[in-house]
Amino acid sequence: MTDPDQDTMATLWGEVLGCPPPGPDEDFFDLGGQSIIAARLVRAVQHVFGVRVPLHVVFDHPTVPAFTEFVLARRGSERTV
Repeated sequence: MTDPDQDTMATLWGEVLGCPPPGPDEDFFDLGGQSIIAARLVRAVQHVFGVRVPLHVVFDHPTVPAFTEFVLARRGSERTV
């Protein structure tokens, strides 16, 4: 990936999933993700990006680019520093 935010997000995904950072077309759930891991991901996203993300967003946006786009769209309105 060439986008710094997507690179950061891919790194977070890899950390919570226990795998290398996924590519842009890889699905969170195909990589072994499930609801408890998704909860870890949303906590990590809140810590790193300062954005609260509802758990269902992981299910609705299961690739790094889609999830990152959602997070960045909320960044300005949902700061949780």
